[in-house]
Amino acid sequence: MAEDKEGIQVDISLQVELGLRLLFALIIGAMIGSERHFHNKPAGARTHSLVCLASALFMIVSIYGFTGFDHIEAVKRDPARMAAQVISGMGFLGAGVIWKEGYTIKGLTTATTLWLVSGLGLASGSGMYIPAIITTVLAYVALYTFSIWEAALFKKREVRSRLPKIAEINIPHLKSGLENVLRESLGYDVSGQPENVVITFQWARSQNDPFYLTLGVKEDILQLFFLRLPTNQRSQGLGALIMQILVQWAKENGFHKIAVTSSTEALGFWLKNGFKQIDDKSFVYDINQRDPDPE
Repeated sequence: MAEDKEGIQVDISLQVELGLRLLFALIIGAMIGSERHFHNKPAGARTHSLVCLASALFMIVSIYGFTGFDHIEAVKRDPARMAAQVISGMGFLGAGVIWKEGYTIKGLTTATTLWLVSGLGLASGSGMYIPAIITTVLAYVALYTFSIWEAALFKKREVRSRLPKIAEINIPHLKSGLENVLRESLGYDVSGQPENVVITFQWARSQNDPFYLTLGVKEDILQLFFLRLPTNQRSQGLGALIMQILVQWAKENGFHKIAVTSSTEALGFWLKNGFKQIDDKSFVYDINQRDPDPE
């Protein structure tokens, strides 16, 4: 026990203990962050270690920073208040690493690990070393082992949904519907990789004014890669009729969505035909949605 110039007693052993808690928080935070850094995620070892260190500091201040007021009856100290603010405040930091790319959401695991290390920091600041160590080990197991397990499950699901899907869908039925609208005979070709089959429709006989429709089949998503209408039929509402046929065919063959990447010049066409804009060039039609009321 030492005494400073103002006569306040300082417990040297306690100060050393608190310093060790901060060091401990920095290390376990860096351990979790190193896994994220290894997988090239936006928040790595530095971010995770600093979050864990700051959380430990807040917890230490919450527990020991106001002990000088304990003798005042009007002051009721609650160490859990600052800890609660740390947990809720982490939501803003976690939201910064979550973003949308195409049709998928990325950054959820990194946001979760940031939330986790804030809890580890609070545990470290409270001196709960054993729970913090056990949580760190379990987190490592979850991040490494479960990622391998998820990849294996995804691969199994992908293999199961490859070629059987193309064998189940009725391509001649779509060909017949397109021919009724175009009033011309069509041919089609199936190509691509097993996990992403490509179907291309075009005139059965070569013409100066060609028609092309290229579709991709990937699991339960029908991708519209390319559509070229004959020039002399573009003003006859042909595009809308083809979209109606395509939506009905996709519904009958078990697809859940139709996805298309197009230029912004065609924005009105896709929106008018029931597609929803995802970003500047991506549009999606949800097969399960109600058809828009006719104008």
